[in-house]
Amino acid sequence: MRTTPKIKLYMIQGALLVLALAAVALARPITVMAEANQFDRYMVDFNPNYGEFPESETLDGTRFVSVGGTLTDFPPNPTRDGYVFDGWQFVSGARSGQRLEESSLVVDESVMLLAALWVTYGEQTTSTPPPAATPSPTPGAASPTPAPTSPSPTPTPASSSDAGRPNPTTSPIAISFMIFGAVMTLGLAAFGIIKLVARHSVANGKYRTDTARYMREARLDDLLKEDE
Repeated sequence: MRTTPKIKLYMIQGALLVLALAAVALARPITVMAEANQFDRYMVDFNPNYGEFPESETLDGTRFVSVGGTLTDFPPNPTRDGYVFDGWQFVSGARSGQRLEESSLVVDESVMLLAALWVTYGEQTTSTPPPAATPSPTPGAASPTPAPTSPSPTPTPASSSDAGRPNPTTSPIAISFMIFGAVMTLGLAAFGIIKLVARHSVANGKYRTDTARYMREARLDDLLKEDE
């Protein structure tokens, strides 16, 4: 059976359709897996807020907890030059703006974001010592002149404008759609190129067929003239 350019074009289109269906079949399990992962676990993200976690923290402050579970595995306290860590603060959800006071966290939202709080040295909260007893003056003794004390510098609080800036994350669902879109784009681009090549081949084949037919007719006319 002779394969014409038109049949070749149909074969190429069928192959591209099979590739597109295969791409959909591959992307679907990834999407389903990502959706199942998203609904089975909640995410709690601890943002160091311009600080740094120690090297022992390999999860970069991100924790995953089952739906309605309790988180007790908090990341280690981050550090920041010139500041003292002062706890965690919620920056999303119903508790946004509140401090995390408890040692365990009930995860009742799909995504919970917390940011580190920082204060400068000397600003952190400390217990106030009881006042020292004032000694009774001794009769006849000169009262000592108290030495002047220099005023304590006003502490500069850490900037709160950048507090709670969460780390940008990309969900698995978005990644699967990006992969699927890239595959489809490449497939369509290849389909367009192959279609142009096929059209060019069909046009060339038609031109050659018309040329051969014209030559045969011209040759037949010459033979008829010779017979006459």
